[in-house]
Amino acid sequence: QEFNSQAGSMNHAQYMKELTLYETKYDLTRMNSLTSERTELVTIKADTVYLSSPVTVNHKVRIQARVVSLDHPITMNISKQAFVQTQDLETYAFKEEYYYIGKVLMRERSYGLVSILQRVDAVPELSTTDVCHPKVSKVEDTNKDVTEWYDITMINLHYVCGMTVMKTKMNSGLVDDIGKYILGFVYDRDTVGSQGTFIAAQKFNRLLELNKLNSVHNVPTYSIETVKSLANLMYDKMNNYKANELAQENALSRATGRAVDMQRDFETINLQQEMYFSLELTQLEAMWAAQNNTWYFDFEHRNAIEDQISSSMDAIQNQMFEMQEQELTLALDEAIKSQAHIDALIGKYEAQIQRLNDLVKSSVDVQTQLMQRLKDNTNNMDHEFEKFKQAIEDWKHAQEVKAVFAIFKAVLSFGIGLATGNPEDLDISDVIGDIQEIFELLMELVEIIESCQDIQDMINDLDIDNLADINLSMSTNFKDSLQTMVKLKLKGSDFDELERTATVKIDAMNQATNFEISGADDAMMACLSVSDVGHQMISEASDFADVLLQLSEESDNLAVAQEDREKTQQQIENINRELEELRQMREQFMKDREKAKEEYEKQIEDMKNNYEEITEEMRAEYKEKITKSFENFKSTFGALSQSYNGQMSRLISSIHQKFYGLKEHSMNQRAMILSLYIDYCDADFYNSFKKCEDQNLPYMSDSIDTLLGKLIEIQWESVVSNENIPGTPIEFSGTFEVDSLNTEILYGGKKNFIVETLKNTSEVDINLKDLDTENRFDDFWRIRLESLSLILLDSDGFPLQSQGTSFGQEIQIRIRYPTVFNDIDNKKNSNSFLAQNFACNSDYITRGSDIEWKSSCQVDEEFSQKNYKPAADGVFSFKIENPETIAITDLNKVSVMFAGTRIRNQVKNEMIIEN
Repeated sequence: QEFNSQAGSMNHAQYMKELTLYETKYDLTRMNSLTSERTELVTIKADTVYLSSPVTVNHKVRIQARVVSLDHPITMNISKQAFVQTQDLETYAFKEEYYYIGKVLMRERSYGLVSILQRVDAVPELSTTDVCHPKVSKVEDTNKDVTEWYDITMINLHYVCGMTVMKTKMNSGLVDDIGKYILGFVYDRDTVGSQGTFIAAQKFNRLLELNKLNSVHNVPTYSIETVKSLANLMYDKMNNYKANELAQENALSRATGRAVDMQRDFETINLQQEMYFSLELTQLEAMWAAQNNTWYFDFEHRNAIEDQISSSMDAIQNQMFEMQEQELTLALDEAIKSQAHIDALIGKYEAQIQRLNDLVKSSVDVQTQLMQRLKDNTNNMDHEFEKFKQAIEDWKHAQEVKAVFAIFKAVLSFGIGLATGNPEDLDISDVIGDIQEIFELLMELVEIIESCQDIQDMINDLDIDNLADINLSMSTNFKDSLQTMVKLKLKGSDFDELERTATVKIDAMNQATNFEISGADDAMMACLSVSDVGHQMISEASDFADVLLQLSEESDNLAVAQEDREKTQQQIENINRELEELRQMREQFMKDREKAKEEYEKQIEDMKNNYEEITEEMRAEYKEKITKSFENFKSTFGALSQSYNGQMSRLISSIHQKFYGLKEHSMNQRAMILSLYIDYCDADFYNSFKKCEDQNLPYMSDSIDTLLGKLIEIQWESVVSNENIPGTPIEFSGTFEVDSLNTEILYGGKKNFIVETLKNTSEVDINLKDLDTENRFDDFWRIRLESLSLILLDSDGFPLQSQGTSFGQEIQIRIRYPTVFNDIDNKKNSNSFLAQNFACNSDYITRGSDIEWKSSCQVDEEFSQKNYKPAADGVFSFKIENPETIAITDLNKVSVMFAGTRIRNQVKNEMIIEN
């Protein structure tokens, strides 16, 4: 109700002929308290509409909602006159139709004064004995104009509702239902009609993603200190905005009060005029019944009535003048001031969109590189697989061999399917029976790869230079793919499970065949190369979808802010225009009323002057003329009154539209605070693993005062954030040496092909936690890596030599950080973090056994979404960028060096002094 109110009051509602109520959950019984005899139509747009008790309505009611539940009767009062005068009696008959629109089914029904549009799951089953069956159509197959079904304000309120419910974490199913309904309903841009409404709906993609991934945390965009500074700055700006909004609301509220007073004055005029007509008719009937020529008829009532009407008209004139000079002038001044807030929003969104544009382009580049790497690795695996098939010819009926063959073929099929974008290449039906125990895993991988293919198709169709218009160019398949990719965030580990299964199966095969099958290790190494790239492709594709969803949301916010800027003055000017039209209509009203009144009263005066000599024929002639002019006066006044009342209603509506405009703009302001609070929660959790308490989270439905209080909380909480860490981060460093000759060791349950893969492909993916065979990482929590490097060694542990010592002759190692990594909190719970792409070089030159670093892969800034400190439990990619300058065939060992900070786990009954 706060959204529909004016400065907290709903008094204006009873003076509006047509009233629109925007709600989330609405009880229809509340409607009667907002209506009056003036009300002609009430439109209710909500998520859910229900009826808690019987209700009676005297006006038209239109309901549009996702859910409508009417468990009690609605009684409709329709006057006989209104019923008889209705040209189309079908209006009062029961009518029901079903429309498929976008991806939802809508039920439209009407009966008497009530019409309802709601989402339904299916058309109910009908009995063959039913006389009438509802019509079922696809909207695009009809000529029906459904643009009025779409309302940007309703879309935005659904978003507020969904975001609020999601933050409470009490009903994720409801959030999912609301999001899918809006995206399914606002599905086709041409059907929707309004570009702004279509764009507004796209942010529900992001809502669905956040709802599914509320257990996953983002690497923060800002540090705690930066968030504190932003909160302080935003508090000052929001305080100014609050004062500006309040000044506009108060001015508009007073303007509404004046308009209501004007309407009351005009109702007084109507009552006085009706009294005039009634008293006149009494005198006229007496005149027609008179039997003599003595004039004794009294028309003295005219003066008092005319004085009252004139006084009311003067009052209306004064109210219009005061409204224009005071309230509207003040509101316009404040509207102009508010543009500074809107400009700040526009600047914020433009900067954010530019940042997301860069991330999208970066992700496209990475996926292009990964695709080429996948094609190369798949071709190599195809070659090794053919050799493996020949080697197992004598053992192909052994179950252990069939299992390994099946896994190799599955991985090869996945690689080819990803590389070619051809779903038919994913057919593994002929081998699935041999690895039945991982059937569900394989089917999930098939689904994931098909989704990745959709993303690749999307990239091919993407206009990379015009990403700001992403929502306008977004096809329906594009949107479906984005929603599907939301589910892939943490599915990359499926490939790890597949690799571990392959390792176990190969060991079983070797035992069963007494190690007589050659080429298994080469095939396995090729398999791991394809699998590792597949893992990265999934992670990168899901990150790409995530960035596009963010870009879609920010593009919507920018479009809304730009529209707000245009509307902020325009809506005041609209009120002024309606007021000016009312002023002109008042003058015309007085003029036309006076003309009809004079014509009638002149006939009376003429009859009075000739009354002593009046004959019956003259009396009949006067009766006909006077009656005609009297009825003309009444009809003229009735038409003028109706027209004037309509303009008065439009004036009140235009003022109320400005109230809607203020509150819609306020949503943007709230979204900005909510975004900062989410940044703070990300930063605080990344820093100390402290979760923002649900009851302390700001909701988009909160008042500005509440949100300002949340900004103060951020400033205070950020001061004590480091105190919330139950321990002190201590610096540490370490080294893992990986030897290609040590093939028996398992890293993360997988065979050691790290060095061989790097030697053959110049690239390798390593999860540092997998290298920790002593499980030392398990003794610590909040592990943050600040630097990482890789040294290439020969079989004696001697560094492979660089081409030279000059600039450009270094051994160039490109390191890409994981976009998904896991870190342990002080209670030993594993927490997943999502980050964007970050890569850096760790280059060095050699002088014999000495190594001189020329660039370091080191992160100084702990809090940045692009430059971040990950934990060890994530997939790091290492690439030799200039293998042709190195004696790569001599590579037999690698040394992985790392440094960072960590906190020792608390041991029971022991105080940890050092780490």
